[in-house]
Amino acid sequence: MSSVELAQLGIEWTRYGSLFDQATGLPSGWGFLFDRLEVALARTRRTGTLVALFVLDEPRLFIEHRFDDVVSSLRAQLRAGDTIARIGEHRLVVLCTDILRDAEAAQLARQMLSDAGVMCTLGVVLGGPDDESDQLLARGIAALTQRINSDDL
Repeated sequence: MSSVELAQLGIEWTRYGSLFDQATGLPSGWGFLFDRLEVALARTRRTGTLVALFVLDEPRLFIEHRFDDVVSSLRAQLRAGDTIARIGEHRLVVLCTDILRDAEAAQLARQMLSDAGVMCTLGVVLGGPDDESDQLLARGIAALTQRINSDDL
């Protein structure tokens, strides 16, 4: 392999590393997540459906070395068009599209928590045609923070 080919391979690996978490292979980085949110919200405007944004937090995942198990479980539950991304050391976002009503999102949340196999804190918000991606994500993180604070009481 020539030095040019090696350099190109290094650039591609760096690009991959900036878009995907090395430990799990999950998309990471805010740019990717915002892009997926924009696409999902545009779809709500065309179809009249909703999106559900789930923000999971579990600091013990790394301590217990079970993070990959949780990710595998969540991946198995996702439908075509849904996204899971890592946004922090022990935080994941799951974006589900084509949600018809809030009861469907509640059922998905219950299923995620039971199948994850660990005690996670989960913030859930629904988004529709009038929402913006940054506001939806901010509401999801706020919902998670509220749950964390109420669990500590």
